Amino acid sequence: MPDQLTLATQADRGFEAHRKPTPRDGFLAEMDKVVPWSEVCAAVEHPLRVVRRQFGHVKARYRGLARNGAPMLTLFTLSNVWMVRERLQAQTG
Repeated sequence: MPDQLTLATQADRGFEAHRKPTPRDGFLAEMDKVVPWSEVCAAVEHPLRVVRRQFGHVKARYRGLARNGAPMLTLFTLSNVWMVRERLQAQTG
């Protein structure tokens, strides 16, 4: 089994060396110069954690369905309020 894994890995390396870059590859490389991918991930991970932990929304949903859009929008709106709750409480007194 390890020999097959090694052969598959070597075959992929050979393919990647001769693969033409697609327009998507160029776009992603250009965007990575503007905003690094790690910054995008860091900006998304905290609200997603709040939605999962505070509101118990841990089940996977399909992205394209409209009926899943409204609950997710509501959950992320609530997560934004949850993250700034201390500032809001300080303003109200």
